[in-house]
Amino acid sequence: MGRKKLLKLQRREERKIEVINKKESNKKTIIRIVFLALLIFAVYQLNIAMNKNKNIESNNIDSVNDVVDESKNNVGVAGVQDDFVQDEEPLEDDIDNDLQNGSTALRDYGANAFVMIETNKGDIKLELFTSDAPKTVENFVKLASENFYDEIKFHRVISDFMIQGGDPLSKDDDPSDDGTGGPGYSFEDEMNPISLGLDELTIQKYEEQGYQYDYNLNSHKMEIGVLAMANSGPNTNGSQFFIVTESAQPHLDGKHTVFGKVVEGMEVVRSIEQGDVMKRVFVAE
Repeated sequence: MGRKKLLKLQRREERKIEVINKKESNKKTIIRIVFLALLIFAVYQLNIAMNKNKNIESNNIDSVNDVVDESKNNVGVAGVQDDFVQDEEPLEDDIDNDLQNGSTALRDYGANAFVMIETNKGDIKLELFTSDAPKTVENFVKLASENFYDEIKFHRVISDFMIQGGDPLSKDDDPSDDGTGGPGYSFEDEMNPISLGLDELTIQKYEEQGYQYDYNLNSHKMEIGVLAMANSGPNTNGSQFFIVTESAQPHLDGKHTVFGKVVEGMEVVRSIEQGDVMKRVFVAE
C-alpha cells in the first residue's frame, strides 16, 4: 500500500474518532444541562414546599396576626398578632408606680377578686386570678376602679374565637384607630410555660422571640371563657383584653397572660358583636 493511501486512511480514522468524541462531548453537555435543569426545578419545588409549611406554621401557631387579618375582611377585625394584640408601642412609664398610686388593694378581696362587666347585651361576671397573675390583675382592677373601661366598645369580635375590648380610642365614632390605644404605659407578661404544658423546644422558640417567663407562677391555658391580655408582642400589656368564646386556643399558650375566667354570663359573651359597649366595669362585692 502506498504511503499516500496510508496517510489518507489514517486521516479518515482520525476524523471518525474526532466525530465520535464530539458526539460523546455533546451527549455529556446535554446530560449536564438536563441534570442542572432538574436540580433547579427540584430546588424551586423544595422552596415552595418550605414556604408553604412556614406559612401554615405561622397561621396555626405564631399568628394571632394572620387569623385576625383574615377576619378583618369579614368583620372589620385586625390580625391576631395585631389585635389580639394591642397595636400600641410600649412606653417607658413604670407601671409599678402607677399601680401603687391609688390602686385598690387586691388583698381586700381574698384569694381571688370578682369583676362585673355591664354591657348593652347583659352582664358578665369574671373571677380574677390574683395569685396567678398578680400584676395583671392589679392593673385591671386599678383601671376598673378609675372608670377607665366605662363606655369602651368591644372593637374586635372574631366569630368562634374571641371578643376584644379595652381601647379607650373606641369611645368615639371613628373606628379607624380602634385597637391602637391603651392606658399610656405597658408592662410585662406573667406566664409559666411549664404549667401551660409547653415543651422545651417551644419554650426556647418563644424565648428567642423575646418572651420572658416566671416559673413560680401557676398559669392557666387558653380555654373557653378565659380572660387574657391582648398585646403586640412580648411584654406589651396595657388595657386591652380578650375573652375566648367557643374553643380552646392552645397556640396562644405562652404568648398571652390569662388572668381570669367568666363565671356568669357566658351567653352574653357569645352574643357580643363588634361595637357593643361596656357600660360599666367594677369590682364585685
